[in-house]
Amino acid sequence: MSITISNKMNTKYLLTLLNVPSFGRKSIKTVFERFSGSLSDLEDLNELLKNGSKLNTQIKVPAKDVLQRAYDTALTIMDKSDQNGIQIISCYDDLFPNELHQIPDSPIVLHVKGNLSAIEQNERVAIIGTREPTEWGERAGKRIAQIFTERGYAVVSGLAKGCDTSAHIGCLERNGTTVAVMASGLDHIYPSDNKELASNILQNNGCLVSEYQIGLRPQRNYFTERDRIQSGLSKGVIVVETGYKGGTMHTVKFAIEQSKRLACIVGHPEKYSKSDKIKGGYSLVNRQVAFGIGNPNDIDFFMTLLSSK
Repeated sequence: MSITISNKMNTKYLLTLLNVPSFGRKSIKTVFERFSGSLSDLEDLNELLKNGSKLNTQIKVPAKDVLQRAYDTALTIMDKSDQNGIQIISCYDDLFPNELHQIPDSPIVLHVKGNLSAIEQNERVAIIGTREPTEWGERAGKRIAQIFTERGYAVVSGLAKGCDTSAHIGCLERNGTTVAVMASGLDHIYPSDNKELASNILQNNGCLVSEYQIGLRPQRNYFTERDRIQSGLSKGVIVVETGYKGGTMHTVKFAIEQSKRLACIVGHPEKYSKSDKIKGGYSLVNRQVAFGIGNPNDIDFFMTLLSSK
């Protein structure tokens, strides 16, 4: 049986399990995969865990005091989130983006601040890249975001310095909707230099999204994990600039795994041709892993590819 319910009661217990040490997304989904209905108390959850352990012997039923502490933490998270205007949407909720159901290792919950419909729009494109772009790349990232915004796309990025910032700003300059996928709780804006940008996103019908609960600060592995959500929410991914290594390449890997359309901006002026900051993108195009965008016709063609998905 699959879960067909959608209410805060079950979200509360999902948050509880997320706060039990050693319980991860896969374990929680194993526990819930044959469950249908509403949990009424911790004893129900305990019985559910016992049944889950029969499905997977690696799942250990936590002691009752551990479960109680995790439950108390979940209640605190829900209360603080409500006070901070953060909505919590579980993967078993009707409001959970369908695109994320279709990716490997999809999140258990999403924490969303701002305009929820921003992650429900059909047309979304992720525009990402290095935190240290060339001057030309910074302008190109902003311009490509403007063009896609003018064509009705919402722009998804990661609120990082550099290309992400250019993408968000470009979208906002055309009065568009932009989504920032973050690697922390939504009460911690990282980097702090982008607090004003985050505020502008919220004030212009965009939203901040994270699978991490309020109070959690960014950690190295969170950045890699959030990259699968950036590509997962989007019809396609556009790389402005990237070296051979770096966070952008994590998103590229996820985009390929998720069968997303992938493009890289090319056509840099000669003076940037030897920059390490752009070599990764050109390599992807040369290996025919990504489509190269170097002129308006390329943009039109890539949009055609996106609309065919």
